[in-house]
Amino acid sequence: MPWSYIPFALFPLVDINPEKVDELLEEARKGGGDVHCFWLAKENYDDAPKRETGKAHEGDAPPISRDYTSPFIGKKVEDVADWLRNKPDSTDLDLHHFAILDKTAQDGKIVICRIGGPKLKDQSDLDFMRLSALDGTQFLRGISAGMWEEAKEDYGKAKIEY
Repeated sequence: MPWSYIPFALFPLVDINPEKVDELLEEARKGGGDVHCFWLAKENYDDAPKRETGKAHEGDAPPISRDYTSPFIGKKVEDVADWLRNKPDSTDLDLHHFAILDKTAQDGKIVICRIGGPKLKDQSDLDFMRLSALDGTQFLRGISAGMWEEAKEDYGKAKIEY
């Protein structure tokens, strides 16, 4: 059984064409047990999934709008972590894990991020790793205590390529 049934926010921090975003979302779906796990973050929370008792939400499915331009281009990972920390309680997005797209998205990579440290209690602790879209989604969907630290030993902390 997957650890999370709520979507993870996905923040493109560089200009990426919509077709590439579609490819990454589709590859992530394969790692998410045929579930679209990433919600493409918008400037505000208006069309974010809303928390409803007994209802699971999926993220965005391709194709995305060909007119899509990320409002987070030029932002830093710390900026989008703050966006997530400030989400309304009614917004149904994972509070501790999210993903960003940097320049390596062109190579099929995403950067998965964690807010909160090993016990998910230190809101100032921000950590991240670079994985393929498939592997990153599998990791987030099945994460349990201690897995992040073990994986970080293997993959190391990613250097964000803005």
